[in-house]
Amino acid sequence: MSGPRPGYESLSRIFSAQVAEVLEAIDGRKSEEAGNLPRGIFWWMLSRRVKKRVKKVLDIPLEEILGGAWTKLQALQAHLHAPPEEIFRELVGEHTIESRHEPHTEIEIDGWQIGSLEFEIVLRLEIRAVELKIQGGKIRQAAAGSCTAGGDFKCKITLYGIAHTVSRSTPLAQIDIPGAIPFDPPLPIPRIPDALRESAE
Repeated sequence: MSGPRPGYESLSRIFSAQVAEVLEAIDGRKSEEAGNLPRGIFWWMLSRRVKKRVKKVLDIPLEEILGGAWTKLQALQAHLHAPPEEIFRELVGEHTIESRHEPHTEIEIDGWQIGSLEFEIVLRLEIRAVELKIQGGKIRQAAAGSCTAGGDFKCKITLYGIAHTVSRSTPLAQIDIPGAIPFDPPLPIPRIPDALRESAE
């Protein structure tokens, strides 16, 4: 998936307050240089570039995170041997998903690296229930109930060797997710070795 579809949540939206802090840290330096026209223009360009970088690395669609976690549910292993034309609906009760993300991006101007952004994000999701539509060993659609999201956010901003860290948590709060989430292409369910399945039970 290239990015969140309109109306869909994403990592950057859930942690929007922290993302704003990261951008404000860059904009603060831009304001300091506003009196000097050449440096002011430089920091204005840099601010725009950083915003594009942040959007690129954090616009991870929520359905991509949810789908990736659901494919690993042990209960779905039973459907891997079914005929490809059969359709199953697997109901999963209330459950929690924890997803870790550590993207890193370099900041460059005219081919010169002048800094970097290092993220450490732990996203926590609590889903009331979900019904998964499965066919041919793949998840084709999900119908989810209510969902709350929150977690921990940390970003180390380094510019010209000077580091600044934004670190703040977001408490669990209700978020909007579509009643039906189609997966196109469908998500393959990976086969879990018997030894791993038995150890997890």
